[in-house]
Amino acid sequence: SEPTCPIITNTFAKYATSSEEIKKALKRQIDHPVLWEDAMKKLISEGIDLFLEVGPGKVLQGLLRKIDRKVSVLGVQTPQDLEGVRS
Repeated sequence: SEPTCPIITNTFAKYATSSEEIKKALKRQIDHPVLWEDAMKKLISEGIDLFLEVGPGKVLQGLLRKIDRKVSVLGVQTPQDLEGVRS
């Protein structure tokens, strides 16, 4: 089905607006460079200033802080962590 919210791909660093674009991006990330930094810079340039890293570890939080120290970056490792972020 078609996406119901904005999805930015880390293979093209742009929004995917259809399920076909999402499939293409997922296939491409297998054997092409990931443009994660470019995707994050695009989001920041559009005014996004809160990011969540979901899962164990803090690697992406550290990388994002190197891109822009002004953004807020939170880690969510458990359902309880998510509840804490929501409140």
